[in-house]
Amino acid sequence: MCRDALTGCRSSSDTVLANHNILRRCPHCAAIEVRVGVGFVFFRFCSFRWRRYRTQSMHPAYFETRFRCEASLGELPSHFVILSAYATTGEVWSDEQNAAADQRLFRELQASSPTFLKRVIGYSPSTHHAEPSWAVEIPIFEAQRIGNEFAQDALYYIDHGALWVASCRATVAPVYVDRFESRLDPCCR
Repeated sequence: MCRDALTGCRSSSDTVLANHNILRRCPHCAAIEVRVGVGFVFFRFCSFRWRRYRTQSMHPAYFETRFRCEASLGELPSHFVILSAYATTGEVWSDEQNAAADQRLFRELQASSPTFLKRVIGYSPSTHHAEPSWAVEIPIFEAQRIGNEFAQDALYYIDHGALWVASCRATVAPVYVDRFESRLDPCCR
């Protein structure tokens, strides 16, 4: 299966080419990812246009997050995102503001009639900060648009068990975190 989180291709394979500047080419949607310089700029050709993506250092908290969810591992779709509407990393909102934003996000996600929508709690094992979020089966570009609407810095994208953190700004490349299963609490497996 193509792991192209940004173009949304769901082909049966992805190919890494021998040329080190071309990171991969999808044989089904013709997406090409090219590294320029020391890997800090990516160009992706898809749908007959080049797009520029840059890597970005993400807040360290995104890389330690663990998850508790309503659904068992077997119920989860192969591609989904985890979105929150709570205060952006580094900001402090009142409980009422967080709850109101979460309800607005839930209503917006429901309006898109997703085939999968479940509550997920992301939490930090070191600080014990927990944040209610939503696991939803929508394309990553749609999730990034919604994340921007809700003033979010980032979201999680799960692609065939691989956990990625992606900026809500579509010009920043997603960063691999870990296998999603290894970040799920045992009660969810």
